[in-house]
Amino acid sequence: MFGNEETLAHVNQLLILQQKQENAMGFDFDSVVKSSYKLFASMYGESGIEGNTTEGQSTTSHQMSENQYNDDIVIMVEPSTTEISFNTFGILDLPVQVQLHIFSFLTAQDLSQASQSCRTWNDLCSDHLLWKRLLNIDQHQWNTVSHSTNPAVYRAVDSDLSQKEIYSRCCPHAQSVITGLRFSIPRLFRSLVLTKPPKIVMFGPGLECEDTSSIVRKFLGERPEIFKTCGGFPGEFPGSIGTGFYVKVENTFQIRLITLYSGTRKERENQNVNQRASRNKLLVAAAARDEEDIVNQENNGENPFDASHSVRALCRTVDAFIFVLNASTSATTSVSEGKPELLTIMNDRWTHPSIPLLILSCVKNDDVTRVSCITVADQLQLHNMNRVWKMYNCNIQTLDGVTDGIKWIKGAVDSR
Repeated sequence: MFGNEETLAHVNQLLILQQKQENAMGFDFDSVVKSSYKLFASMYGESGIEGNTTEGQSTTSHQMSENQYNDDIVIMVEPSTTEISFNTFGILDLPVQVQLHIFSFLTAQDLSQASQSCRTWNDLCSDHLLWKRLLNIDQHQWNTVSHSTNPAVYRAVDSDLSQKEIYSRCCPHAQSVITGLRFSIPRLFRSLVLTKPPKIVMFGPGLECEDTSSIVRKFLGERPEIFKTCGGFPGEFPGSIGTGFYVKVENTFQIRLITLYSGTRKERENQNVNQRASRNKLLVAAAARDEEDIVNQENNGENPFDASHSVRALCRTVDAFIFVLNASTSATTSVSEGKPELLTIMNDRWTHPSIPLLILSCVKNDDVTRVSCITVADQLQLHNMNRVWKMYNCNIQTLDGVTDGIKWIKGAVDSR
């Protein structure tokens, strides 16, 4: 140690002042200097960090070992004595592979913002593998997917679009919001004519599953502030098929809602969940003669069912369809179990391709782990469907996603 007691007291005051400044700034200046020195020493070697010394001074910057930082008293070196050229090295000087690795930790929004900084980053931020990885990860977080935003559609046709362009077209958050006056003259005249509320048929395995079947009660008045029943109407076809209710949605518009079940309640309770399609009263065997033939046709990717005569007649008079399924990962049946019923009802031979389809991917509440929209779309092979469709993640308890879906299908019917 050097100096007298007055010198020591002065040094202690300086150390206390330095500590207060570090706390106010929110970081430890000493540790920053250490880490910076270690970084550059590891990159260039200690001999690469050169300093200029004054005449008669034998200590250079690389001789300032780490031990000096561990002393009780910080040794301050005058800037004119030692100069380290930190400002000559920037992130653009890093190898391309390192920059791409850094970009791989960014979100799609961050990548888009970074690409606007310079031409080099614009090229790097459009990297095919970066956006392919983002698409594979983020698509399972999307709460909705449709016929125009399903990545499988672009893969099926081997699209020439880049991965970044596919991501921009498919991500719900990247969709541009189109505002302004949007109407055509025929639609304007049609809106002035009094028409009946759209007739919408709701069907699917989710109506018969214990966890999600309560969605029907929600429509029939259990949540009157959202869905209010305004009366019923009789069926138009044999077997009371076509019977339904008038439902007012958020006191804004009405729909005519028809529900189709695979059988009576007793039949559904005694039905083997794995044989739902073969026991479904809405379907009839097409070319198949027995259950073994049905299984063989399903394994070959064929749909061995046709709609019953009454269901065909109903489909020709319907304005839209809602397919309900249980998307819980703990469900007793897989999502693909509902594919035969969906493909049969939506067959172009009796359901016109212009008829829109809404798919409600439901869980009981937010505590239930769900299958993602993208996975459901893949299992149902929706990319092969030649019609307008859209899928929403739905919560039966809160009706999150359900009202958005009903508003979408009402708009899809009006825009036909």
